Amino acid sequence: MNKLAHLRYAFLVLSAVLLLIATNGYTVKNQLTHLNVEVTLLGHEVLYLRDEAIAFNSGHSVTPHVITRGVVNTERRLESFVSNAHGSHVDVFNQNTQRINSAIDDFSKEFRHLTQSIDNLVALIITRNNALHTLSDRDKSINTLPAEIAASLRLSNEQNLRFVERYNALNKEISLLISDMVLGHRGEFVEATENELKEMEFHTFQMSVVLFSLSLLSLIGFILLSSWHRVDKLSELNLKLTEMTKNAERANQAKTLFLATMSHELRTPMNGVLGMAQLIADETQELSTKKNIQIINDSGEHLVTILNDILDFSKVEQGLIEIEYHPFKFHQLIDPVTNALRPIANEKDIILEVESNISEDITFAGDSSRLRQVLFNLVGNAIKFTNKGSVKIICDYKVSENQLGMWIQDTGLGISKDKLTDIFEPFRQAESSTSRKFGGTGLGLSIVKNIIETMKGAISVVSNEGKGSTFVITVPLDVIDEYVEDVEVLAAKPRISAIESLDILITDDNAVNAMVAKRLCEKMGHQVDIAVDGQKSIEALEAKPYDLILMDKHMPELDGIGAIHYIRQKMRSPVIIFACTADVFKEAHDEFLDIGANHVLTKPIQKSSIESAIQHFMNDFERLRNARGITTQGAETSNVVCLSRMPKSALPMTEEELSSSSTLAVFDDDKEEQRCLILLMIEEFEKASDNLINAFSRGDLDMLFNALHVVKGTALNLDMPSLAKLAKENEEKARMNISPGSTTLQKILNLMSVNIHQANRILDLHTAEKAEKQIKHR
Repeated sequence: MNKLAHLRYAFLVLSAVLLLIATNGYTVKNQLTHLNVEVTLLGHEVLYLRDEAIAFNSGHSVTPHVITRGVVNTERRLESFVSNAHGSHVDVFNQNTQRINSAIDDFSKEFRHLTQSIDNLVALIITRNNALHTLSDRDKSINTLPAEIAASLRLSNEQNLRFVERYNALNKEISLLISDMVLGHRGEFVEATENELKEMEFHTFQMSVVLFSLSLLSLIGFILLSSWHRVDKLSELNLKLTEMTKNAERANQAKTLFLATMSHELRTPMNGVLGMAQLIADETQELSTKKNIQIINDSGEHLVTILNDILDFSKVEQGLIEIEYHPFKFHQLIDPVTNALRPIANEKDIILEVESNISEDITFAGDSSRLRQVLFNLVGNAIKFTNKGSVKIICDYKVSENQLGMWIQDTGLGISKDKLTDIFEPFRQAESSTSRKFGGTGLGLSIVKNIIETMKGAISVVSNEGKGSTFVITVPLDVIDEYVEDVEVLAAKPRISAIESLDILITDDNAVNAMVAKRLCEKMGHQVDIAVDGQKSIEALEAKPYDLILMDKHMPELDGIGAIHYIRQKMRSPVIIFACTADVFKEAHDEFLDIGANHVLTKPIQKSSIESAIQHFMNDFERLRNARGITTQGAETSNVVCLSRMPKSALPMTEEELSSSSTLAVFDDDKEEQRCLILLMIEEFEKASDNLINAFSRGDLDMLFNALHVVKGTALNLDMPSLAKLAKENEEKARMNISPGSTTLQKILNLMSVNIHQANRILDLHTAEKAEKQIKHR
């Protein structure tokens, strides 16, 4: 890893050095371009002066002193150029300095030689021209002839003869000088210097491009190595984080296991304590004993509440709070809260009132149990901290915003302003003395806040110390157009049943818990047997057809999960099973329900919870007894709920799914094929409806399974998701020998009926369209 880090930095340094050299080379290239321009200007100027001197020799009208002055000026510019050229090199690596200096020096040498030749030429021309003035006036006309002609003449004047000789000598010297300036390398030095500078310029530019490319490649190498190094670092970090995550998960699992074990170990003896307390309270007539038993009950329930808070907070910490969505009426949310807390308010002479602006016709979709938990906590706190006055629950629903609002107002102790931000923190209360005076763990409001925020809602509080507090809750809830079975109301108002006594088998390895459950059930008038483990429970069920089994989870030999699995899969018995467990986690309950239990009771088991569960499943008890041919005691006729086809006026026609079927839409262009498909659906649903009614009335789970399987398949093929989902859920129950509830089966019948009615409407439209087309053709 360290070698890789050093290597990537070596690439970075190499890239920087190469870039520096390339940049310097580019600068030198620009300098060479400038030098070339200067050489060209100076060269052209001196060549121009040379040409002027040659023209002067040829007799053209040229002023000699202008040429001389030009020569002086160009020599000065040359000196300045050479000085600047030698002093302005930027080649820090001295690669081209020597060649540049050599080229400039050669140019300067040839330049000076040429300017000197120009000076000499002008001087010779002037000398030759002045020699003409030494001739006599008589021979001036002869001397105007060319020298070669004048020399051939026989002149008697000796002075003229000497002039001719001198004139010819000057002409010869001028000719040699001109030849030297024009011919050979003396006349090409400017071009030679330009070419040399251009060659150096091209070479320097070429090297700069190569070096820049190498610098770029080095930089890319640095980036790749850095990326590789970063990936290695991230991989190493990821491995550490993965290990830390696994450790954290193991710690969470250990904590969850500890909490589940603690819950089980605390609730199991608490079940015995509270159960025996209930039995003693029912049997004793002594007021002091009843008072003491009530203290035991209150303390035990308080301990269970604290345990529930700790377990809920553990779920909050792990993000395991799940929000379910199911239909419910508003009174199903508020009534259990007020019914349970009103007696406590009455004991303190506190008025508990509800002001609701929500219509009873509205059906919500949401998690009513979690909302009820929130209300229990807030309203319970309001009553707890209010000594006189009232607690008021105000409820409203904004249809435009799909938002439920609830205000819990009290006239209690209130909360100081500096404590308002702390009350939603775990293990924090408004005052340190609160937990000592009123009890509690300080987890309730923290759990409430997390539940509300998980539901995408908000909670706030306004309080005046000594005057009271108002908690405000807003939660988004959708309104749906769906029938809701009023479970809570049915449970609160038990119907009259023809069954006076059930045969119950209690399966529990804890003798105290088994005895408590047996005594509670016998108090309700039921016949009870006890099995100490799952295997004994199976043997007892094989010997006697019980109506109900209360099945504990943790037992030797065969636990509750294994026993229920055997009863459903091997024995294929439809007996109603209530699982009993001290585990309050949803996963534990779901495990029971998935394996085939009809209901789950949480320890410590209360008499009211057993009564409510038995009452809720009374129709199933009666149907199973009827299927076994057992006459219900005291009943002249069967009281089993029967399924039936509802009249069209009583059907929820808006729930039909056929008109929106994508499968049916595929055949919009082929009406005859669409008609055949609709007729086939009507036939299947008619048969399935009859089979469903017969199977339910006879208690034949195999026949019920087959009928639901046909409904599911037809609904899936025709893209009817709601009907398909209901059929699939109840088909699975029937497969596990769990009898589906009559309300759910009746709903499946209703959905088939509304789709049959819609199918007939579509067929009528097809017939009308066909008749209209025939009339038009006529």
